Amino acid sequence: MAAATGLPHRRMFPRSRPSPSSSVAPPQSAMSAAVADFPSWVLLEPFVRRDDKGSFPDESKAPIRASGTTSWGADFSIAFSLAEPPRISRLYAKLPRRGFRDPGLGVPLSIVATHRHLALLRVETQTRELLSYQNFFIHNAKIPSPSSLQMLPPCTEPDFNYTHDDGSLSPTRTPSDTRLLDVKSMGFWCGGEVFVVAELSLYKPISCSKVFADIYLLRSSMLSYSLRSCGDGKWSSMRVEIMSTSNPDDEDLWRLCCWQTETVVPFQRWLCWIDYCNGILFFDMEAANPTVSFLRFPPGMSLHTSTATATATATATGSGSGSDSDSDSDAESDTDTDMCGFLYCGASVVDHGRALKFVNVIRHDGIPFGALKPGSGFAITCHTLMLGDGSISSMAWEKDYTVTSMELWDTNKDNSLPHGILMFPRVDIDRPHVVHFLFIEFGFVKKKMWTVSIDMNTRLMESLLKYIDGWEDLESDNADLITYNTMSPKPFLPCEFPRFCSRRKRKGMD
Repeated sequence: MAAATGLPHRRMFPRSRPSPSSSVAPPQSAMSAAVADFPSWVLLEPFVRRDDKGSFPDESKAPIRASGTTSWGADFSIAFSLAEPPRISRLYAKLPRRGFRDPGLGVPLSIVATHRHLALLRVETQTRELLSYQNFFIHNAKIPSPSSLQMLPPCTEPDFNYTHDDGSLSPTRTPSDTRLLDVKSMGFWCGGEVFVVAELSLYKPISCSKVFADIYLLRSSMLSYSLRSCGDGKWSSMRVEIMSTSNPDDEDLWRLCCWQTETVVPFQRWLCWIDYCNGILFFDMEAANPTVSFLRFPPGMSLHTSTATATATATATGSGSGSDSDSDSDAESDTDTDMCGFLYCGASVVDHGRALKFVNVIRHDGIPFGALKPGSGFAITCHTLMLGDGSISSMAWEKDYTVTSMELWDTNKDNSLPHGILMFPRVDIDRPHVVHFLFIEFGFVKKKMWTVSIDMNTRLMESLLKYIDGWEDLESDNADLITYNTMSPKPFLPCEFPRFCSRRKRKGMD
């Protein structure tokens, strides 16, 4: 089998791999910025650990702290434990049992998004009558810790009309009760003197060859927030026709009809809704008249195309044959590849918000989720979005590089780079030539995971840090995190709010 593909069968780790308890640390230069201050940015674990019985971390472990009160009168607290990337930061929540659902029943608190110095949090509970209540809070890193979280006004905008074939709205729309917003479809943007919270979903009338964006939007001023009140914000709703960046065609229409938001990224004056299988929707935050425009990913880099190409290549070369040694890989591989874009793609805003990079890891074995097949490999491709004159129609993707797994393994023969699939790519905000990945050791119910950082200019691995130790961590504080990530691993959230943390707090920490 190996001879048929031209790729030798490789161990998951080379013989010189470190022991399970050790790690290859990142270079000192990459970590020195955090010695006397908060990191300039962090990779935040999306799983929020809930502490109800006195296990809430103290200030020495989690120095960024805030508290709030829900609309149903429940007090709660949060704390951020910050670490310089590639180490992973955590968010902890202290939620009393009275006022919040029991652990294991849903997600009572989650971080929706961050932009610049602000973070958007969602808190939720459910009554015995199965009625759900939802609040959104803003955390401002510029306010000295501990600070007060500010609750946003509820959305009471009426439902959109889905009966008009031309996509128009009803002339009269009656305000509804408080609306439950879809966190997965929400974006958060701040700039100048305002911040914006928006939910976007797509609608295509049956007899119309157009697709519309249905948007619920809250716009609030920074001035009112500095006074510790978000009361000036008011929700609005709008239906906007989606414009194609090129001449609209049937393929664009089909991609929009198949749309499924996987992440939302603030970039310059836009909020960008991203479907890694189809493209990006740009919602202009500063336009006098709201506009939403569609841009495809680089040619050949859509998950639709890359998956088909990789599968065809694997079939032609024979790399798809043979058995997989991982006991859990068969079950994990029984998935639609198009549903796994977030596992292998990453859109990262770098250079202080001035550049958007798209990294795609293309498997050559065609497996959606599981260990890399013996004798197979992968390729990592990075593109940068060139803005042209600033209009969507002038935007274009420029290829930065393509690096193959063979190049990486050959360059790193003398260190511990694992010989397996790299997932969840995240470009380093301060050093865009470095990409951080998550490596999962498949074959176990409770999986071990490492963060892997690679300098894509030199192809050299900078660090290999164990993040989750599988079964060994079940007796530690990470037991809930292990269960969560084993069932449904999620990409880390890049956040820049630590660079804005109040200096009054920083001085107190020295």
